[in-house]
Amino acid sequence: MTDRFDTAIDAGGYTSQQLLKALEAVRIISAENLKTDDAVKVYCQKRGIPIEILTELDFGSIPAPEILSEKMKAMGTDPGCLQVLGLLNGSRTSVLTNRLTIPIMDTTGNVVAFSGRTLKDDVKPKYVNTSTSLVFEKRKILYGLDRCSKTAKGNDLILVEGFMDVVGAKIAGVQNCAATMGTSLTEEQTALIRDLGCTVTMAYDNDDAGRCGMCRAVRLLTKQGIPVSVIILSDLDRQFVKDEKAAHKDLMDYAKLGVKAGDLAQIREPGLTFLFRESYFQTAVQDSRQLCSILQSAREDLKLPGSWAAFMDVAVRNSPFTQDQILRLCRNDRLDLSGKTAKVAKDKKDPVLKEQDIVRWFMQAAVEKGPNECKKVLDQLVQTLSQGRSQTWDRDIDHDH
Repeated sequence: MTDRFDTAIDAGGYTSQQLLKALEAVRIISAENLKTDDAVKVYCQKRGIPIEILTELDFGSIPAPEILSEKMKAMGTDPGCLQVLGLLNGSRTSVLTNRLTIPIMDTTGNVVAFSGRTLKDDVKPKYVNTSTSLVFEKRKILYGLDRCSKTAKGNDLILVEGFMDVVGAKIAGVQNCAATMGTSLTEEQTALIRDLGCTVTMAYDNDDAGRCGMCRAVRLLTKQGIPVSVIILSDLDRQFVKDEKAAHKDLMDYAKLGVKAGDLAQIREPGLTFLFRESYFQTAVQDSRQLCSILQSAREDLKLPGSWAAFMDVAVRNSPFTQDQILRLCRNDRLDLSGKTAKVAKDKKDPVLKEQDIVRWFMQAAVEKGPNECKKVLDQLVQTLSQGRSQTWDRDIDHDH
């Protein structure tokens, strides 16, 4: 069991089994303590967290350190673990006092850490996590994945930012939901998702940071071959938001407005479409010079699997050019995307688009665009080939489509 954990981290002489036993005891004690903690219960009522979800997720509250220690001893666990785990600070006072406690589990269901949410929004920081330890490294955990890994396997996983987003997902009727716990998606977390063989739909916060986080995650997931979609929560405003002055930022906010799983599914869009629109087409393109500049800036993203079909879709919608004109621009100008600036490569031969490239591009259109758009792509290719022309672009651009 210890092979699963980083043995280089100082555990204060405790084994991973001892730490896990102590954390499980704290989970039981805090869940029981919630029943008599009126301040936490009032907070949960104000936030609209149903009691059944509190129970399901084992939310709780930490009693005073003396009481916690006594109860841990009665359960046969060593309260000395508390300081090693970061539940007590140097003065042996609880770091989670007057907070809603949230147990964090690994994929096997072991409690490996806690987070505490302040009961008052003017108290900072809003969340406090227990320390990195022999059994917990934040970058290796997706909150909530332990509860939905079986049902998400081979299906779709909703990926969100924070703990309350997972609560909001449950209120909305979404069961397969996991959170990155307020940080950027990591390679280790991506590996956990890849092992499930599932698709991913991201529903990050409705702000600039959330959108930037989704762009980064789209790149990371796509590189690993994980199909990814994106939900822009503000797309729900017209249907659900009545008070425009009220802040609606995360999935919890929208769930309290009555948003359900079906509503979220209806506004889903391909992740690469979101990436290119958000990163390169915030304003409409007016001429070929602008488009060449975008192609140059996007050269790394255009190497992602599926990127060309998505880029074409966004470029056509946000410029005066057709798909054929964009391809011709790349061919005629022999745009070299390998350098730091766009330039014309006069001495390079046009590489011919191979048969397998045509098939892949056609299949991508079939998957992402449906039969009507697929027929348009096929008609264009037939016409191009019948005229003896080669649709080409620089070898540095991804040829997967």
